[in-house]
Amino acid sequence: MGGRESRGTRELRGELAELRRRKAELEASENRYRRLVEELSRGEDLFRSMTDTANDAIIALDAQGIVIYMNRAGERLFGRSAEEVLGRPLHEILVPERFRDYSSEAFAARAAAGMDGMLGTVREFLALSKDGREFPVEVSISAARSGERTCYITFCRDITRRKQTEEDLRESQQRYRDLIENLNDVVFTLDLLGRFTYISPTIERMSHYTADDIIGRPFAHFVHPDDLQGLLEEFERTLGGDLEPHEFRVLDKDGTIVHVRTSSRPLFRNGELAGLAGLMTDISRHKQAEEELESYRGNLEDLVEERTRELEGATERLRHSERYFRALIENAYDIIAVLNREGRMDYLSPSLEKLSGFTQEERLGEDAFKFFHPEDLPGVMEAFTRGLLQPGYTDMVEYRWQHKDGSWHWQEAVATNMLEDPVVHGIVVNARDITDRKRAEERLRKLNECFLSLGTDPLENIRRFVMTGKDILEANMARYGRLDKGDFHIFSSHHADEGFQRMEKAGGYLCYHLMSRGGAGPVTRKEIANHVFDKDSDVCEHCFSSFLFYPIEVQGEVVGCFTLFDKEDRAYSRMEMDTMAMLARAIGIEEERHAFNESLRDFVDVASHELRHPVALLAGYTETLESHGPEMDELTRQEIVDAIILSAERISSMVMGLVNASLVERERFHVSTRRVEIAPLVEQVVREMRVKAPGWGFFTEVSRGAGECEADPERIHDVLVVLMDNAVKYSPEGSDVEVRVEGAGREVTISVLDRGTGVPVEHGDRIFERFFQVEEAQYHSKPGLGLGLFLARQVVEAHGGRIWYEPRAGGGSIFRFTLPGVKSS
Repeated sequence: MGGRESRGTRELRGELAELRRRKAELEASENRYRRLVEELSRGEDLFRSMTDTANDAIIALDAQGIVIYMNRAGERLFGRSAEEVLGRPLHEILVPERFRDYSSEAFAARAAAGMDGMLGTVREFLALSKDGREFPVEVSISAARSGERTCYITFCRDITRRKQTEEDLRESQQRYRDLIENLNDVVFTLDLLGRFTYISPTIERMSHYTADDIIGRPFAHFVHPDDLQGLLEEFERTLGGDLEPHEFRVLDKDGTIVHVRTSSRPLFRNGELAGLAGLMTDISRHKQAEEELESYRGNLEDLVEERTRELEGATERLRHSERYFRALIENAYDIIAVLNREGRMDYLSPSLEKLSGFTQEERLGEDAFKFFHPEDLPGVMEAFTRGLLQPGYTDMVEYRWQHKDGSWHWQEAVATNMLEDPVVHGIVVNARDITDRKRAEERLRKLNECFLSLGTDPLENIRRFVMTGKDILEANMARYGRLDKGDFHIFSSHHADEGFQRMEKAGGYLCYHLMSRGGAGPVTRKEIANHVFDKDSDVCEHCFSSFLFYPIEVQGEVVGCFTLFDKEDRAYSRMEMDTMAMLARAIGIEEERHAFNESLRDFVDVASHELRHPVALLAGYTETLESHGPEMDELTRQEIVDAIILSAERISSMVMGLVNASLVERERFHVSTRRVEIAPLVEQVVREMRVKAPGWGFFTEVSRGAGECEADPERIHDVLVVLMDNAVKYSPEGSDVEVRVEGAGREVTISVLDRGTGVPVEHGDRIFERFFQVEEAQYHSKPGLGLGLFLARQVVEAHGGRIWYEPRAGGGSIFRFTLPGVKSS
């Protein structure tokens, strides 16, 4: 009996020991789970605190669009606390009333389709703050699943300031677009098939076609058939990089021929050849005189799961939350930093290296304030000190921070005092780079100041544009060279107080070399040979390494050059080149205005000189007749009357020239053509000239086949008189003037040849311009207002012909013009 009790006691004791061991294991397991929950809770609190200091609003929605989470940035952005928002549909509180129904229906439809097309994209919407203010936001959405439950995370950013900056830039671009589209030149682009993809409204003045008539159609449709084959070959050469200007004929809407010159260059998009872009100039009035020249986006994953009462569910939720917030911080574009009370950096997000060049290891533990720009440091220190005194205080500051390469970059930062937070124990800073925005704002401000400061002096305005270009494009030196009556003048930012200086040796300047070779801009250092670049005197003196050149054109002729120089080997961005092009065009407008002012002054000088002599003769001879007429013999009286008649005819001729010039400008200058025998008409003018200029010999030569022409005989008579008068005016007395008439198919050519002084090479393309004379106005010695050749060209072109100048072998000049002949039956 006793033995049996001993065995039972031993069994009971063994079972009791086993129960105690199991109890100890359960207690140890419970302690391990409790410690794990506490550690994960601390991790969640840390990452939730850091997320709540993010600059962007983070809002989590369930599948029905109900808000289940909003961070502190969302409270600041919408002016509502999280308690006001949680549990309510997003569209009822954060969407303007007029969009709510649409927003609710759209969300339901998208949710039903699994947010197809919305996930991973960035959209812009109007949001509503608590005070009723509507503002634009940029939103991206990602989805997260936990078991059978789907949630959506939205990342919202206020883009009000960016929108305003974009609007300011659009307005500025519109002003420059208006400037371009109101030029005399036509701007156009072609695709690879030769179809117009853009053409400026100026085309309507040139051809009577509207832009809508032309865009989408091939250029070949508008080209004169005789010029089409050559132009197609030029089109292919330009696509291959040949930038030579092209001249050809086009047909306007009513079939009239218009002579044009185009300067084009290949157009690339995304590195691929896409077509051509160029300028088209109407050279109908100058054709023959010029024939020999030429988002931020981010991704969020997973959603914090609802706490469960079961230990394993809570543990998994905390682990997921920790991974989520760590990915959010480590993949953010903005820099997230934690500073201690002394301003030392205890934490830096990986984005530090992208924005500053420094790794986390290089800057952790460093004093943040030693990297701020000295001018910005006092303001940053003041904001930091103010924040230290107020737990939970949030402030925003802008400052310059030093990059690893030594440059200064603008940043915008939001700092929150979380020193009393048991997890963070620091100042949480969210900083983003705003250097590009600052630079764009500053350039826009300086450009506006420049345009608003323009005055009435074109050269002074040009100096302002040059100095502004140097400033906003941050060049070491800006220089502008211009041709003025054969002389080369330079204005340099290094000698701004000296204004434009005349250069004796223009060939030593790079800009003069580039102007001489022609072609459209821009031109950079890599396009110029070393021996040409190094020969420039400023390059030698200041050791420049790079430059950006842009030619200045007025009516298709290069008259100046705008150049920027840098000591660094600099590559200019497309925005910088566009800014340079805009400034160059503005300078071209001022050059055109300056040229007009100069020509007007020259005309006044010449007209005064021309009128002074005949008026003085009229007055003198009239007074003589009045005082001594009865006493004079008949021969003397007739000589005086002849002189008065000659002076009156000279004044009448000048007045008629001005009247005809006015009719040309008003487009009321017309010709009335009919069939005319050209040889008798030429002989008639020659007979008149023999009487008018007896000291010169006049000879005619008419070839076989020169028969009838379609012409206005009175107008052609005037053209012949002008050309023969000029031959007499500029050739020595006793020399011969020859007139030749040659037939060539449907065209008759009339040539006037002399042995005079000829026309200087530099003026050969300008003698047919209105009021132009080879001599400067202050040295005017030959009679006339400079309208003869101008009107002669109008008459010839009105007939559909051409007129041009050629130097004559052995000395002298040849002026030729053509008229449409009448084909013999």
